[in-house]
Amino acid sequence: MKRFMALMSATAIGLGSMTAAYAADVDGLAVSVFPDADQSNVTEVYPTIANDLKLILEQRFSDNRTEDGHDVTVRLTEVSVDGSTILTPDDEFNRVKGMVYVKAKGDAGGPSPFSITVDAKTGAIYKDSDGMVVIPDKALFYNAMLSGFADKTYDAVQKVE
Repeated sequence: MKRFMALMSATAIGLGSMTAAYAADVDGLAVSVFPDADQSNVTEVYPTIANDLKLILEQRFSDNRTEDGHDVTVRLTEVSVDGSTILTPDDEFNRVKGMVYVKAKGDAGGPSPFSITVDAKTGAIYKDSDGMVVIPDKALFYNAMLSGFADKTYDAVQKVE
């Protein structure tokens, strides 16, 4: 059965959090995908996901880049649809989960890690004014999910001292 993703949920995720003007300064940004290789095929279905997320993060932090800023590393640990980490080429995903590591320049200790999760609702069906079912565009939904993850990452990094 085709999963209907809620267009409003995808839009809300992408636009849900507005970024503040004063975020922690950032120098390095790195993104990698580290799901359990035996239980996920995300890098086969979405081979550019790490680079796509990095580009969105670079946009979020563009006004806060400095050589003496924090180094931020994002490791995506789960990309799934309704709990399943085995995706088909037709699947949208409705969960992105990962760890974010923030390390201040000159800090002898390890980075400060925190978890970020973005979930979208499935099963909701929206109809246009003619009564036709509205299914969000796959590319728009993909971008909304990654943008939501980037927004949450940006907001959390702001709180790191």
